[in-house]
Amino acid sequence: MKSIYIRNSLKVIFPILFVILIAGKDVRNSEQGVFDQEKCRIQLLKGVDSLNHSLSVLDSMIRKNTHSSSTEFRNAWHTCRIYYRAISPFVSFYRPELSQQLNGPPVALPEEEDEVAAFLPPHGLQLIEEKIFQGPGNYNQTEIISELALCRTNLEAYKSSVKDTLIREQDIFHALELEMLRYFLLTVTNMETPSTHTAFKEGNSYHNNLPEFFISSYSDLNETDRSAYETLKAASLSCADFLNEQDKVNHADYF
Repeated sequence: MKSIYIRNSLKVIFPILFVILIAGKDVRNSEQGVFDQEKCRIQLLKGVDSLNHSLSVLDSMIRKNTHSSSTEFRNAWHTCRIYYRAISPFVSFYRPELSQQLNGPPVALPEEEDEVAAFLPPHGLQLIEEKIFQGPGNYNQTEIISELALCRTNLEAYKSSVKDTLIREQDIFHALELEMLRYFLLTVTNMETPSTHTAFKEGNSYHNNLPEFFISSYSDLNETDRSAYETLKAASLSCADFLNEQDKVNHADYF
């Protein structure tokens, strides 16, 4: 039975990682591709705007004292997490310091491997989850509103940098490679969302939308490019389906 689980897992994870790795290698070896920097920039900015809007909705609900256990509130929270997952690869790649501010872990980590180093306090979505969803259901409204405001300020800083950044095709692939490793090594275990357990939903949404992100960043695909895209799309959607299945069982096949 374990061998079946292992084979199924490898069928899901390895194809999509392989496609991204190979595609990135081909990009670095090509002189001119069909990658459209401005189209990609538009996609990145749309992702920021979507997250910003979802944070605004959550802020409004908190100001109205909407209870955190309500379906409406949890749906708003899940939306914030899903939109963050969509931009996470690029925030982490281009502005890692803002990634810490937007989704800093609830356990403080040292800046350097030094016993006397200063510690980075938790920030952003992970801190908000800790404050809202752990405990009896009561939270400090002022503290949460302040943290949401900080998130939106950092989002604006990232948005400004996206407008001025040279977006290279190989950097996009590299960012996606790193995000895949982060997700399957850390996020999928619900380490980032220990109280709300949204990891599988985030991964499902991310991999469902990844093909659309790719196709929106390119134009005039030739036959070879189209074939590579269809392979990536199939692998990504297969991965999304697998994560959706794991979200519905009591004991997920984390391996």
